[in-house]
Amino acid sequence: MIPSWLFNSVGGNTIFSYLSRLFIAIGGIAIIWVAKRFGLDQLQKWAEKTETKFDDLLISLVNKLAVPLLYFWTFYLAATSLALNPSLSKAIHSLGILLMTVLGIRGIVTVLKYFVFDVYLKNQLGHAGLTHQYKTMMTVVSTVIWGMGLVFLLDNLGFNISAVLAGPCALC
Repeated sequence: MIPSWLFNSVGGNTIFSYLSRLFIAIGGIAIIWVAKRFGLDQLQKWAEKTETKFDDLLISLVNKLAVPLLYFWTFYLAATSLALNPSLSKAIHSLGILLMTVLGIRGIVTVLKYFVFDVYLKNQLGHAGLTHQYKTMMTVVSTVIWGMGLVFLLDNLGFNISAVLAGPCALC
């Protein structure tokens, strides 16, 4: 028999709702942790033994990007299935957009560095100044990608991008 106090309402949700979402979040986090620990870590050990670096890249992307995103989604799904204060709901949504944007940009930069350095430059190692040029080029490209990501983030958070971009030009 379920105690009646579990069905008391607090903040628009029952205590039972809070507890069930907490158990769902903990269960999801445990499943992700076990999958990472026993699945992804084993794949990483296997990939380190291979000659190619592409499998290392894929596992690194999953480890650095997909796993944190899965942890957040577990929290997001558990939290947003409750009746929340609108400002708290918006904050959780904004945090999700921020996280996806940052992880997406990191993924793009990582893949770009892999293809430029490991694929292209490994074939061009005879040129002495190439490594310095690569570092300079990647700094510029990374800065541009992060700038575009910032514009994307601000646009998705509801800022008027036209006004933000036109603001500095109004002084010209």
